[in-house]
Amino acid sequence: MISVLLPSKNRPEKFANFVDSAKKLAMNPNSLEFVVYRDKSDTSDYPEMSNVKYISGDLKDIPSMYNLCASKAKHNIFFLAADDVLVRTKDWDFIVSNAFEVLADPLIGIHGDDLGQNPLLHATHFFISSKCYEVLGFVFPVIPGFIASDLWLTNLLDYLNKRVFIVDLIIEHLHPVWGKGSLDLTYKNKFVSEKKFGIDYFNPRKVDEFTSQVVAKIMASRYWMASGRVENPVLIINLELKLSAFFYKRNLLEILRRSLRWRLIKIRLCVFERLHS
Repeated sequence: MISVLLPSKNRPEKFANFVDSAKKLAMNPNSLEFVVYRDKSDTSDYPEMSNVKYISGDLKDIPSMYNLCASKAKHNIFFLAADDVLVRTKDWDFIVSNAFEVLADPLIGIHGDDLGQNPLLHATHFFISSKCYEVLGFVFPVIPGFIASDLWLTNLLDYLNKRVFIVDLIIEHLHPVWGKGSLDLTYKNKFVSEKKFGIDYFNPRKVDEFTSQVVAKIMASRYWMASGRVENPVLIINLELKLSAFFYKRNLLEILRRSLRWRLIKIRLCVFERLHS
């Protein structure tokens, strides 16, 4: 059973096309649920569709919207989707569910090919377990100005050696960067918002790659400590100082206030490891 999580705004047709593609190619479409966050300012006429649950609320950053969807999901596998993707693989739900069952590791992240980025370097639209969400406390970290959520998960799972790439799983991303989709109002507003932080989506995202790698290293180091594989916390401290200094230069001191969150994650990892050791 899979919960498909995504925010959507001003894209009723693209959203409907995605849902149709997912259902038509699923082995068990009735076992899917779609949890969709829509902010109150969106007056678009979205269709009523079976197994689709809309959540309405104030406009939030993208990670927060995904996290809220995850908190409302009921199934044990989360598909971190988008409203401008199309599923291209028949029986995709069985392929993913079977992989989780065979590998028997709730902390893995599974992804396919979005036919845009190199999936070996930058994975997108992950499938994670609800247990992984419980351990981390979120599906995406909420960091002001940080847009590369896909990079965050890629780096975290790589450091933990838990990223699983299924070559034949195609989730095509119709992104305007690759000339597959239009630069609609939703993308334009997103890019304007990101430029407030000095981010240009159409230029190399060195800032976000750096942030993602450092945050992922912190998380991975905490995981290793929780599992007894790392005893010296110096690596974590150095990485946290490096990240804090970086955000200080960008006037994003909010990251410092999140130190308690990292400690809570460490506790969750310790408990999880003990329960499953």
